[in-house]
Amino acid sequence: MIKEELQAKWHAIRQIFNVLHRTTKEKLPLYFVDLELQANNKDIFNIKYINHVNVAIEAPYKKKKYCRVREVKDLDALKINA
Repeated sequence: MIKEELQAKWHAIRQIFNVLHRTTKEKLPLYFVDLELQANNKDIFNIKYINHVNVAIEAPYKKKKYCRVREVKDLDALKINA
C-alpha cells in the first residue's frame, strides 16, 4: 500500500521494510523506505498523508564517527608542532 501511494506521486521505490523491535522482534509502526536516485527525491519530505493516515517522513541520521585513541608509552614518540 505504501509503495503504490508513493509511486503514484512519481517516486521510484527500491525497497520498503518494516522495523523490528531490538529484543522482542515485534514489528513496529515504522518503515524504512529506500528510493532510487531521482531529481524529485526531496519532495518526499513534503508528503503529509499516505492512505489517509498522517505520516512524518525524516531523513536518515548520520552515523557518529569514533576515533581510535591509543596509549602513548613514550613522550618522545609524540611530535607536537608548536
